[in-house]
Amino acid sequence: MDDGELSRLQDLLAREREALLMANYAVLPALAPEKARLVARLGGAGISRTALRRAEAGLRRNQALLASALSGLRDAAARAELRRGIAAALTTYDRDGALSRHGPAGGDVEHKA
Repeated sequence: MDDGELSRLQDLLAREREALLMANYAVLPALAPEKARLVARLGGAGISRTALRRAEAGLRRNQALLASALSGLRDAAARAELRRGIAAALTTYDRDGALSRHGPAGGDVEHKA
């Protein structure tokens, strides 16, 4: 790996980090092939230990951000599914004993502080 490739990897990791922090996940698939190519070249000769540590730190930082983003998305999906399940299962009876089903209002979005 030469200095140009190492610089491209650092730039790519910075762009990936920015996309993760801004929740711009649509950018990530476009970065993946070049990232894989550059990371595969890391093991080659010609890279200092300092540069290797710096690249590894960037990779680990982004890996942690990606794991956090995935966890947040999973939590949001589980919360949305729970809301749908509760809303679909809510039934009551009116004064005359007739069954009344209550579902979510159309387009209702829950905002958390």
